[in-house]
This record gives sequence, structure tokens and C-alpha cells, in this order.
Amino acid sequence: MGKMKVSKRKEKLIGTVAGVTAIAAPLMMIPGQISHAQKDPTISNALTTIVVPLHGTKYIDLAALYNAEDFTIRLVEENGYASIEPTFGHDGIYEIKANEIGTSTFTIFATQYEADQITDTFKVVVVPTTEDPFEYNFDISKMTSEMITDLDGATGILQNISPISTNSYDPVQYPSSNTPPYQYGEMEMIIQGRLGESISGSTLESQILDYFSDEDKDEYGEGHEELFVIFKNEDTPFLHISHHYESGNVVRSDFTPTTIGSFTLDVTITDHHGGFTNAKIPFEIHAPIPAPQIKSNSVVANHFRTVDISPIMYLSNDAEIDLNEIFYSEEDLDYSISVEYGLYTPHTATLTLENDGTTLTWTKLNTLLNQKVNTQDSVKNIKRITATTSDKETELMVNIQHTTVDPFPASIDMYQTNAAGTSSYILNFKSDKGFNSNKIVIHETDIQNKAANSVTAYVYQNDYLKFDFANGTSPNNSKVKIYAHDSNPNNLYLDDFNFKLVSPALTPLANSNIPTVHIKRLYPEVSDTYWESRASELGSFITSERIQDVFLEYWKDQVTQVVTVTGVFRYEARQGSGVLLNIDPFNGTKVFQVPFIKP
Repeated sequence: MGKMKVSKRKEKLIGTVAGVTAIAAPLMMIPGQISHAQKDPTISNALTTIVVPLHGTKYIDLAALYNAEDFTIRLVEENGYASIEPTFGHDGIYEIKANEIGTSTFTIFATQYEADQITDTFKVVVVPTTEDPFEYNFDISKMTSEMITDLDGATGILQNISPISTNSYDPVQYPSSNTPPYQYGEMEMIIQGRLGESISGSTLESQILDYFSDEDKDEYGEGHEELFVIFKNEDTPFLHISHHYESGNVVRSDFTPTTIGSFTLDVTITDHHGGFTNAKIPFEIHAPIPAPQIKSNSVVANHFRTVDISPIMYLSNDAEIDLNEIFYSEEDLDYSISVEYGLYTPHTATLTLENDGTTLTWTKLNTLLNQKVNTQDSVKNIKRITATTSDKETELMVNIQHTTVDPFPASIDMYQTNAAGTSSYILNFKSDKGFNSNKIVIHETDIQNKAANSVTAYVYQNDYLKFDFANGTSPNNSKVKIYAHDSNPNNLYLDDFNFKLVSPALTPLANSNIPTVHIKRLYPEVSDTYWESRASELGSFITSERIQDVFLEYWKDQVTQVVTVTGVFRYEARQGSGVLLNIDPFNGTKVFQVPFIKP
């Protein structure tokens, strides 16, 4: 690299840090450049006098100032008015601190390139101020005789008062032309945190630098657009700073909030080419989030936390457990499930619900098990459910098993309510169409309705569940979860009623647009053979006050073998007439009431 001319200016004054609002820039003298000596040390005049307000801080990039790549610096001070320390994680950038009012002198020894030596001596003048040191403005009226030793020095200062700046400062003139980083747009970001929960320095830096850029990135080529954030190496009233070391070097810094509330943190943005920009970063600290909590109204959790019993829960084939109905937290929850599998020899596995999954079914668990352990064995039971936030977890010990008792089909079409009456489904849950046990009990609190706008579900005449459907305007896929108990307090059952709300116009007769009630669709678990055996007696279990207006038909397509059982209005029925079909093929154990209007 070519040699540089030695500066002829003897006295320079460098101003203090600028704030984030429009304030006067630092008062500074333009320093000279540096010459290289091949053998004897070169005395540099790059620095002479730096002014810092009491308790203020200034940063200086010695690596950029002396064009040094490999260097060591020894700092010799005459007293403790000011101190200089290296910044953590930013080689060559030093922090000047103003401790007491007065003047300290420092000498720098630097090794440049191929053993070329540079030495430089400068003063740090600490001046009094009642302002925030971070936003201190140097006023020429504050100059003292200690700052200016001769007329040339005063003239030099007056010639180099900088124009107004917003939030950037260059405490020296570096060998290459450089502009400091700049902030673009309003800083809408507020860094969110929790009391006592550390935030990594790299996370803070990434968020802060989203709002800053560097005009010189094209001029200096690849790498120059990389900016860095300098954090003061000291605790604040709101943050505790800790450093992690490897081989004597800082590899990570963590910031731990110590106070709940809002505050700002003073930081400096640098391009490591001599450009520095100050910013105040807003923080908002909240109370810490506890471990995931178990909901007090969770039927599943309450069952397994009941004392003096050995609780078991039986999950029907298409039933779904929504884990967000068991746990809650202010943060997003992740779930893992501990299961037991193996036909003869029991094994255990922990299955994680991926993609933020919050629900589990027996089919999903078997799929996850086969993917994880490459086995064709099925899950025998669920032993533990674990809810996890970022750093806390809560467990619920369970014993959930699969059952073939499955009173509700996987999915069913349900007709909407209209002017002809209320569409209802009535199930005797103790019958063989339900849980097939006289000991089964269902309470109102056991019904978890996910579709309150589409259906009303309730216990009816002690032994029945009744579902009344709404007058919807479009198809609606919905779910109602039903828990059931028996005389053994250990046992809990779960099945889901999944339905799609439709209308006769949306289920027309095949190859036509004639509105139709498809009776067979209401009983998807019933075989075609059953309907064939009762084809001649449809009128005995499908009734209405004006059943004569409706044509009931059993039909089997000879080509496709598809069986349909339907009800359509007769041609002679008056337009706008309505009937409420009572469909009861199983002697009151599973009844549908379907309102039907001729368009």
C-alpha cells in the first residue's frame, strides 16, 4: 500500500456523540493522514484532542484510522479522568469513557502491515454537562483554556465546526472517504422481552440492523455493507449484560431484563470503516410467562387428576383430542406424546406433533409411530402428554386407549332448519346405536360444541343426546365432542360428531336439479343389505303429517350397484308446501327430523 502524507495540522478538537434527534454534530478538527516508516516508528498526528461530556462515551475505530489489519495497541494514561477499553466483539474499535472532569493523555503504539510501526499521542478532555451525555451538543462557548493552547488551535477549531447532523458522527477523519450508517424510515420496532429471560446480543443486533443501511457498500465492495451494533459494556437500570468466553475471547453476550416496563437502550451503529451512528432502541419488558398451565375445565385433565382412582380414557376411532383444550399459555405451545406399542413386548416412543400440531387421533399417532421407529406395530396406549413453550414444560400423565365403541360416524350430512321446522338428530346414547351400555352417563359439561353457530347440542330426557341444526346459508363442516362416563369412575369415553350442514337443494336427485332428502346418507354405517331388506316398508318408519306429498324410493343402479334411499316431493304437491320428515328405522334409538319445502 502506498505511503500517505504526514499531517501538518497540530491541534484538533473532536466533538461528542450525537443523539437520535436533529442536533448539532460533534465539534471536530479534521485530522491529518498517516505516513509509513519502514524501520523507525512513524509519529502520527491522526489524533490530538477529543472532547467527551462527563459520564459520556465515544467510540473510535483504530483499525480503520491506522489502516491496520494486524496490530496491538498499548494505551498509557496519565490519570483517571478518562479511560479507554476495547469493545467486545469488535476488533480495533475502542470505547472512550469520561469518568471525571479533567484531561487525560494517551499514547497508542500500533503495528501496521509488515512490521511498520505507528505511534500517536492525544488528549481526552472531560467537560461538565447537565444534559444526557448520549445527546450532548458541544457548544463553542464551552471551550476552556485547557482545550486551546494557542491561536492556531483556536483558528483550527473555528474553521472545522460541522453542520447540523441528525444522529451520526465521525470523531476523526479516517484515511478513506466514508459516510456513517444511516437509519431509514421510522423505527417502528419495539424489542419485546420478559423479566429475567435473557436476549442474545446476536438477536438484538439482527433486529436493530433491519432499520439501518450504509451508502458506501457499493464503493467499498463486498462486505462493506455489513454493519455492527456496539453495546455499552455495562449494566443499565433495566438490563444486566453478561459475556460468554472461549479461549479468552467473547463469543456471545446476553442481555437480561431486570425491570418490567418500557425504556430505551443507547447503542452505536458502525460500519467498521470509521462511521458511527447513535440510536435509542425502544424496549418493552413484560412479566415472565409461567410454564404451560392445565385448564381447570378440561374434562380430560380433571379425569386424570382425580385422586383415589386408576383413570382410563377410551378414544373412538375417529375421535380427536384437542390438546389446546387441556393446556394453555401466552406463548405458542409444542406438544409431544409418549406412547406404548408392541403386541407382546411393550416398547415406548415419544412422538412430536409437527407443524405446530395441536390435535391427535389414533390414526395420526400410528402414522407418527411408523415414521419414527419403522414398525408395523400399533399404539397400545398413550402414557404422557407434554406441553412445551420456549423453555418450560408441563406434563400430564394419562392412560388413553383405543376402543371400538364408536357411536358417531366419521362424517355425516345434516339438513338445515327452515320454515317447515327444526332439523334435529336424537340419539339414545345407552343403546346399541350409542355406547351400548345402560351404565353410560353424559352431563351437559361433557359436551364440547365447536359449532355453536350451526348446532345446539344438549342432553335430552336423561338418556338421549339431541342436536338441533341451524338455518345456514352454505355448507358448514363442524364438530361436536362428546365425553361419556360409566358406573366405573375409572372410565371416560370420547367420540366426535362430525357433520356437514346441507340443504335438499345441495343434495339433488342423481342427474337432476330436483331437491332431495338423501335418507341413506343419514345412516352411513348401515349396510346396503339392510336398506334392501326394508325397501318395501319405507313408509312405516319415515312419517310426516303430509307424507302423501313426498315420494319415498329405494333405488339400486344396476350398472354401478349404488344404492340410494330418497324422499322427493311429488309433482302434484303444492309449491311452497312443507313437511317435517320423522325418520326412525331403529325404534327411537337413532332418529332424524328433517324439514323439507318444495321450491
